[in-house]
Amino acid sequence: MGKRVTNIGFTKEYLINYFWDFYKKNKRYLTQTDLKSRKLELSATPFNRHWGTYTNFLKEMNVLGDNGWYICEEKYLQENYSNKPKDEIINSLMKKRNWQTVTQKANSMGLKRDKVIIYGENPFNKEDIEELFWKFYEENKRYPEAKEIDKLHGNRFLVSRNKYFGNWNSLLKEIGVISLDNTDGWYICDENVLIEKYETNPQDEIINELMVKRSWGTIKTKASELGLRRNTSITKRQYTNDYLINCLLELANDLGRTPRDNDIREIENFPSMKVYQKRFGSWNSALKIAGLRLNTEFNITKEEIINRAKDFFKTNNRSPYWNELNLSRTVYEKYWCNFPEMLEEAMLPLNKKTRIDHFKTDEELIEDYLNLYKILGRIPMANDVNNYANMASFSTYKLRLGGYEEIWKKCNIDNTEILDETTYGFICLDKNGEICKSYAEMVIT
Repeated sequence: MGKRVTNIGFTKEYLINYFWDFYKKNKRYLTQTDLKSRKLELSATPFNRHWGTYTNFLKEMNVLGDNGWYICEEKYLQENYSNKPKDEIINSLMKKRNWQTVTQKANSMGLKRDKVIIYGENPFNKEDIEELFWKFYEENKRYPEAKEIDKLHGNRFLVSRNKYFGNWNSLLKEIGVISLDNTDGWYICDENVLIEKYETNPQDEIINELMVKRSWGTIKTKASELGLRRNTSITKRQYTNDYLINCLLELANDLGRTPRDNDIREIENFPSMKVYQKRFGSWNSALKIAGLRLNTEFNITKEEIINRAKDFFKTNNRSPYWNELNLSRTVYEKYWCNFPEMLEEAMLPLNKKTRIDHFKTDEELIEDYLNLYKILGRIPMANDVNNYANMASFSTYKLRLGGYEEIWKKCNIDNTEILDETTYGFICLDKNGEICKSYAEMVIT
């Protein structure tokens, strides 16, 4: 490459000859990008001096048409757009453009594709399309998606089905796969599954029987639209063992570790810890059956616990709480009377919540619970206790006072609005006499 020249003394004749020499050599026109690339001995400056802009130069050379398209490209579209394959058209243009841009340009020129030439002279008729749809269903035991059947039978099929049905949903409605007033894409057969089984059958059975796999939340929404409700007195214990284990494995895969109690509490409709404990004897037994590593390391040494606590302090600039070291209280109690004693031996400061848990008496716990009961105007639940300042954690309440029933009894709290406890929580009666599936639901009604 020679030295780059920006001398504005080049004549028009020289620049015009340079332009056409470039075209003969490269089979394309010289562009502003070429002139800016510093790979040529010329810049855009001489062109701008003589013609004002490089675009003006191209128009004077009679090579540039409308909207940045070269005249030769417009001529090519005039001659070939109707009958040439897409790839051939795109590759034949001097400037590379996507098919959407090409189509827009062709439409502005009043050009159309000749579908008979492109896709063949024998398009599918209406009966052919329906027959191929049901053939797919017989072979695969499910309905095809539009892209699947189009791919199987090519563009000729796509053109034909659009001609007779307009769009995919219209086809499904006409052949009776979805109802005429359908707006959400649910198949009639899937709606019938809900009508027959939603009230009493297990979740996993319903999910697996649907032709389109959907989340339980989506299924609940559809069931509600159909006026269906679950009979919790029948369904609450109908999880299969395989379903429970698969839930654990899927969650472990999502988390990248063994699930904990807090993880499953945060997921709507996930089987509760109580379900696993009642079905498999304990949470750890369920984890073992699932082939997952136990969260609790019972054989960990005293020194390892202290080092883990110190590492946590270095990383988080505070002392850990007992449940943040992935160990149970039982492990701490092998070596110390309680968790705060471990922190003291590790020479780490007590967190505020840890101090409260450690030093409050049973009477103070009851007094705090009653005060919170008065503030809320309702029975405090675990989240209320854990989120309220200056109160011990709910795990401390359970450890020292027992479960909800024992706490309410010791606090002399009337819990008549709570009808029953299920694997999903408490079934309650709200102020209007309506049954609520959970205490949280009762609170907001």
